[in-house]
Amino acid sequence: MNYIDLIKDIDQGKLNNIILFNVSESYLYDMAIDIIKKDMLDQAFLDLNFLKYDFESIDKNTFTSAVETLPFMDQKRFILIENLVLERDKIKKYEDKFDFIMSYIENINPSTFLLLTYEGSSMFKGKFVNSVIKNGQVYDISRLNRKDFLSFIAKYFAKNKIKIDRNQATLIADRLGYTDRDSKLTLYEVVNEMQKLVNSIDTTTPDMKLIEEVVTEHFDDNIFKLTDALCNRDIKLALELNSRMKEEPANRVFSMILRQVRILIGVQSCIDNRVSKASGMKYLKIGSFEYDKGVRFVRNFNMNELLGIHKKAASLEMNSRAGMDAEDAVKRLILEFRR
Repeated sequence: MNYIDLIKDIDQGKLNNIILFNVSESYLYDMAIDIIKKDMLDQAFLDLNFLKYDFESIDKNTFTSAVETLPFMDQKRFILIENLVLERDKIKKYEDKFDFIMSYIENINPSTFLLLTYEGSSMFKGKFVNSVIKNGQVYDISRLNRKDFLSFIAKYFAKNKIKIDRNQATLIADRLGYTDRDSKLTLYEVVNEMQKLVNSIDTTTPDMKLIEEVVTEHFDDNIFKLTDALCNRDIKLALELNSRMKEEPANRVFSMILRQVRILIGVQSCIDNRVSKASGMKYLKIGSFEYDKGVRFVRNFNMNELLGIHKKAASLEMNSRAGMDAEDAVKRLILEFRR
């Protein structure tokens, strides 16, 4: 079950009394908690019927008191426990704590909802998680896929009374790179960038030209100028642009260059194998705007050059993880684009 399933269950009044959130996208998680508060509780008594605790600090007496207290002037009471430790190599340390929580899970008070939150990438499905699965529900609040991300963009603009079509949403998504394989961009960062666009649009129905203009103006344009310079094999300009980006993390610059190399390899492969543009876009998980740019840029390389740059990038990435300075790795990667 995912975020969309969670919202449907809230809307339809089907929320289970025991819920475990497995969170990798904090923005969606925070939205879900806000929706639960607004839709399921009387706001006048919210502070009395929605209590939040940290897993590390909560003890048995505090927990028992919280879950056994009846709702005050309302039909429901929510207890949220965040930061559960559910990694396999750490869980035994908290065995006693999990035991007393588990004893409640198996004897739930119908008016109380217990919300449990784990943020991590390796949740161990031991007896505690299995108890939740048996008696409650687990929701994976994870990163959006491309389809849902495009919908997220369109809805955000609609909320701000700006109507954009799928092609415009795709252009914005491509520039953001949230759904790229190596992206660590969060939806909080996405929303900050989209708000910049919203503030720059003075019409409710912008055309593609306007969207392209505001995107170029506001979306970390130096990074895209840098990758464009590399695709044109203008090393001098690329080094100059890189020197200007003092506040941009070197790891992100490296990741963006590597992403562009992979796009070029993918586009060239599609061309060589006579794959249609539509199929190529789907395979590479990029939009029309980036695919067309890739078609133009691959003319400046042959496949062996691209594969050589990619191999060097992989080596530099490994060295960076082993201690090489990230800024040095970026400069070395830039120099690999020389003819």
